[in-house]
Amino acid sequence: MGPTRHSNAERRQRRDECRRELAQHIRIKIEPSEVRLTARATDVYSWLPVQGKEEIFSKVFSKVFAKSLSDHSVGTFRLLCSEVGESFEAVLARGKGATLDRIMPVSNPELCFSAIIDQLREENVRLCKQIEEVTRKVDAECKQKAIAEEKVHQFCGKQASLETQLREQADMTKLL
Repeated sequence: MGPTRHSNAERRQRRDECRRELAQHIRIKIEPSEVRLTARATDVYSWLPVQGKEEIFSKVFSKVFAKSLSDHSVGTFRLLCSEVGESFEAVLARGKGATLDRIMPVSNPELCFSAIIDQLREENVRLCKQIEEVTRKVDAECKQKAIAEEKVHQFCGKQASLETQLREQADMTKLL
């Protein structure tokens, strides 16, 4: 067997880089050599389009994911590396919990990026509602404080007036 051709060496290098890049986006600890585009029965993950990218996934990536990673060209490896997390993502395959024993979870594998984004959006809406509620309460308390301060100011003025009247009456009784 002769020396490896440069194009084959570059293709192998790009494929290995692509496997590493894809492995980083899978939400479980997995060796790059274990990364597959077409899920096997033993795989604990599968690839799905990112929410809102279903059309591009079906047009472009359905052909890519129909083949093995080893059957693709350098251009496809580059495309996969640039689009992972943007157009498609790894999610835990349904019913694969038992196979997780051989793979160490890095984080909650049931959450894909789209689900995380959805959760964050829901949390954002909830927090915005809380902010609105707190703002309404603070505004109401500020109004009540302003009313109370005005009443205190009025009472102070009335007290000063009554004290003046009392002094005047005391002075008049001294004269009599």
